[in-house]
Amino acid sequence: MNHRNPNHTQTSSPINVGIDMAKAKFDATWTGLDRVLTFENNAQGRAQFIAKLATCNLRVMVVESTGGYEKRLMIEAMKAGFPVVRVNPGRVRNYANSEGVLAKTDHIDARIIMQFAASKDLPIRPLPDENALKLQEWVAREAQLTKTIVIEKNRLENFDDPALRQIVQASITQLEEQRQAVAAQIDAIIESSEAWAATAELVQTVSGIGPKNARALVAHMPELGQVSRQAIAALAGVAPYHNDSGKRKGRRRIAGGRAKVRSLLFMAALTASQHNPPIRDLYQRLTAKGKCHKVAMTACIRKLLTIVNAMVRDQKAWNPATNT
Repeated sequence: MNHRNPNHTQTSSPINVGIDMAKAKFDATWTGLDRVLTFENNAQGRAQFIAKLATCNLRVMVVESTGGYEKRLMIEAMKAGFPVVRVNPGRVRNYANSEGVLAKTDHIDARIIMQFAASKDLPIRPLPDENALKLQEWVAREAQLTKTIVIEKNRLENFDDPALRQIVQASITQLEEQRQAVAAQIDAIIESSEAWAATAELVQTVSGIGPKNARALVAHMPELGQVSRQAIAALAGVAPYHNDSGKRKGRRRIAGGRAKVRSLLFMAALTASQHNPPIRDLYQRLTAKGKCHKVAMTACIRKLLTIVNAMVRDQKAWNPATNT
């Protein structure tokens, strides 16, 4: 499917764009271009890149996920009407290996990403609205503060000097205050949307899911209740993939998905495996069969997410007698 930018007159031949991102710059190439162009990853550089492609008929623009460095370019390109897809770097690396390309430089990566874009029919999702982007940023900040607090608490245990312990404790107190303020702001953003508020309240009826998990689900899993249980598991990266060859039956594995959601749901599933009857029964049944803790917990995450997805779809609160 060709995606045309309605704001510009475009050439008729569709092109695929590959972008290799870094913190300070990004390298880009596209169909018909015999070289790789480098742009600064700032407002001016991104504007120059978008202007270069303003009259083109873009089939798809593919950028690797690079820990957030790609975010601004994606948003600005999507606002300009470009069809943009973010992919896991592992998928592109696997494609490069399959093509016999073992070398790796920024310019080579940009070309490989462009070729990958041309060879795949990638799903193009719409740009989240400003409120959704704002919510994601605040939720990400809450996660950062939580991680930093854990690190500081671990450091505190290793210090014997009272003066040093006092300094670290003061840092922890300050971070806790910031986290509370961030959480309050997230709640305010969610409450500004009737749909978000309803979803956050609904998912918290499930044993194991608290306010923090609810906020993350609203921010990072907007597809809840709108897709199948298989699709929602794949989005979170907890869908098992076969690993068989001939008569060999390999261990099922998971891959891809949204790591932020998966890590938060791990903690929720850990609690649920002790206090939520269907999740607890699943965990005990799997471990009794000899499954390791990690495999059992992945299954618990998948079941927990499936239950939440069905609840949001049906707009029904948790009921341990029926949500199994």
